[in-house]
Amino acid sequence: MPESQPFIVGRQSEVDRFAALVEGRTDHWLLNVYGPGGIGKTVVCQKLVAFARQIQLPYAMVDGFRPDLTPDRILYAVKQGLVADQQLADSFSSFEQQFQEYLIVKVVL
Repeated sequence: MPESQPFIVGRQSEVDRFAALVEGRTDHWLLNVYGPGGIGKTVVCQKLVAFARQIQLPYAMVDGFRPDLTPDRILYAVKQGLVADQQLADSFSSFEQQFQEYLIVKVVL
């Protein structure tokens, strides 16, 4: 199997947007990598995650391929990704309880 290359072919716009986000040149903190199947989205995300880990940048990745995604599951997946960074873990202490309460209310309604 060929060794992974440090560059991404044909997905430069996502790489440029991620670089702008990392450098603080954006008004947002979310990068949505989308498109039809088979065009390299997963590879792009894997490389962006590897770079974020390398520079110790907190990140969360949600793979839209999962068939059970709902807005609340996306929100929870983002939280799970961000609390992996111990510096952010305490920031989400009340989120867990509030999220569980939300799920209970959602089931009742």
